Amino acid sequence: YSDNLELLYLIPISFFRLADHYLQNGDSGDNAQIFFDVSWRVPAIKTKFYGTFFIDELQLGKVLDGTDGNKHIAGTVGLKHIDPVLDNSEIVIEYTRINPFVYSNFNPVQDYYSSGYQLGHWIGSNADQLHISYRQLFPYNISAELRYDYIRKGKKETIDEQYTVPNPPFLYGGISYFSDLGINLTYEPIPTLKLSLDYFHLLKNTGRFVSEFGYNYKDYFSFGLGFGL
Repeated sequence: YSDNLELLYLIPISFFRLADHYLQNGDSGDNAQIFFDVSWRVPAIKTKFYGTFFIDELQLGKVLDGTDGNKHIAGTVGLKHIDPVLDNSEIVIEYTRINPFVYSNFNPVQDYYSSGYQLGHWIGSNADQLHISYRQLFPYNISAELRYDYIRKGKKETIDEQYTVPNPPFLYGGISYFSDLGINLTYEPIPTLKLSLDYFHLLKNTGRFVSEFGYNYKDYFSFGLGFGL
C-alpha cells in the first residue's frame, strides 16, 4: 500500500486488479501483478507438463492492434518425467524467460524486493534460463540430484528506459553468461529433519554474474539443515 491505505483493497469480493486501476491517478504508485499456473499430467507416459505466466505490466490494447507496447511479462514452461532410466527417479527440463523491467517500479517502495533481496526468480529481469536436473531416490531417505543451468542476462535497466514506449528488446545492452553443473545430496533421518550438501562448479560466468551476483570462484559448497513440516 506504500504510503496510502485504500479500504477498497480490504473488501474480499472486490477484484484487486479492477480496484487498482480505479484508484490510480497516474502517479499514485499503485502496483499489481497477475499470475497464471497450469499443469497437465499424462499417466501413460509418467510425465507432467506445467507452466507459469506472470504479468507485471501488459498494454493489451496495443498488443491486440499490432503495435509494440510494454510487455513486462515472464514465464516458465517445463516437464517432469518419472523413472526415465531407473526406478524412483525423475528428470526435469525447464525454460524460464523474464522480460526487461519485470519486478521493477518507479517507486522504490513497490519494487519486488525485501531488504534488497529479490522475491521473484533469482536470475532477475532481462534474462532467460535453461534448467535440467536428474534426481534419484535411494533407500533410507537419501536422494541425489544432478543439475545443469545455462543463463543469459542483458544489461541492468534504467527507470527512464522502463517508461519509454516501446521498451528496449529482450536481452538488450550486451549479454552476461552463467552456466554451472552441480550435485545435491539430501538425507532425511526423520520426516521433519533434512540434511543437505550442495556442490556446484561454474562452467562459465561473465559480466553481471561476477560484478553483481559475486560469482568470483569456480567451485561452491554449502551445507543445509532444515526442521519442520
